[in-house]
Amino acid sequence: MASLGLENKDIPDSAITASSEQYYKASRGRLYQQESWIADVKGTEQWFQVEFVNWTKVTGVAIQGCTYRSWKWWVTKFKLAYSYDGEFFSDYREDGHNTKEFAGNTDHFLVVSHLLKNPINVTRYIRIYPVAWNNGISLRADFYGCKSGTLDYAIIFHHLLSY
Repeated sequence: MASLGLENKDIPDSAITASSEQYYKASRGRLYQQESWIADVKGTEQWFQVEFVNWTKVTGVAIQGCTYRSWKWWVTKFKLAYSYDGEFFSDYREDGHNTKEFAGNTDHFLVVSHLLKNPINVTRYIRIYPVAWNNGISLRADFYGCKSGTLDYAIIFHHLLSY
């Protein structure tokens, strides 16, 4: 499972955005970094977004909380959504028609990883929507999968037609 470039900074800061920011910007939300993204608002409408440079297959996600000063904040549950154009997002689903809710962190330090049962075969944008959290919404993340150079373009064409 290869990192898609968030942790190692292959993905530029400008491709990392969020619904709101407090203290640290979304671009600080990279796995294993000292700082993290902190949402300005506590609510389930908040999101952390990564724009991949090319069409990308996503097979996994990892998140980590953060310590800001003496505060220990982390996301305890989250959902994923993905988009081809950055405007219209589809919820990630498993086992039927219900949106998948992932278990998040139980502390601010340890990394929680999930393999996607149904990989997102073609996307350009992906969002993490925190559903529940400890103290406040804060996270560091990375995504796993393969970049467009190794994707089957017939899959891309099929998904675009069905979108």
